[in-house]
Amino acid sequence: MIAISKILALDFDGTLVEHKYPFVGELKEKTLKYVKEKQNQGWKIILWTCRSGEELEDAIKFCDNIGLTLDVVNDNIEDVKSSGWEEFSPKVFADIYLDDRCINVEDL
Repeated sequence: MIAISKILALDFDGTLVEHKYPFVGELKEKTLKYVKEKQNQGWKIILWTCRSGEELEDAIKFCDNIGLTLDVVNDNIEDVKSSGWEEFSPKVFADIYLDDRCINVEDL
């Protein structure tokens, strides 16, 4: 196991904001509150999104404008990189993945 800070991977469209792609939808206040609570507890935040180019820049600017500091975007945090994780997996490493497209095993 990697001994690092707790990490939260945060999807953008449909999770942090309402789906309006390629535009930025309305903020989902509950999600922001949850993410900021985790960040205040020392968690690292990865913006984990399918957006690229100008649309990705819009998402990053939006996060900045709402006061959400991102540790990395679509990448692993430095502690994970230096642990060798990326040598055996391209997957972004996180303790929690917030995504509107996920399914909870207990819901099956």
